[in-house]
Amino acid sequence: MKELRYTRIGGWLILFVFANGLGGLLNSLKFFSEFSSAIAISPPSIFSAYVALDAFLMIAIGIFQLIVVYQMLKLKPNALKAAKQLLLFMIIASAASATICLFFVFNDVVRSSAALDQFVINRIMTVFAALIWLLYFKMSKRVKRTFSDDSTVPPQCS
Repeated sequence: MKELRYTRIGGWLILFVFANGLGGLLNSLKFFSEFSSAIAISPPSIFSAYVALDAFLMIAIGIFQLIVVYQMLKLKPNALKAAKQLLLFMIIASAASATICLFFVFNDVVRSSAALDQFVINRIMTVFAALIWLLYFKMSKRVKRTFSDDSTVPPQCS
């Protein structure tokens, strides 16, 4: 017997969509404050270039998040693949960002501060959260039934 397909987002998927919709907006808006801080670092250094690059990375992730949210809300066939790609991109970008930041601290390019420590902690938390979501997408029956590749399954569950 074939399982019925869900016709709307539900369960934990709602949390993913909400968190990434809000995160996409915040990451897109955060760009302006982070980029202006990079410009304000005086004298310009390799660290200010890193901060500017990270700001551009955040806006790219923010836009990607908003695209994925739209695709998931519309139940597009490629939404699940796009969500997994977003999560992998976030893992790679956050891990690289935290590693580069720690490299600057350990090599005395920049002094450690509470804000810098929080920045690294946030990036590490992003990696763990993205890993949890990837596992959820891989194991969840709800995800499989919502974004099924089988187009012959009638959309009857809600």
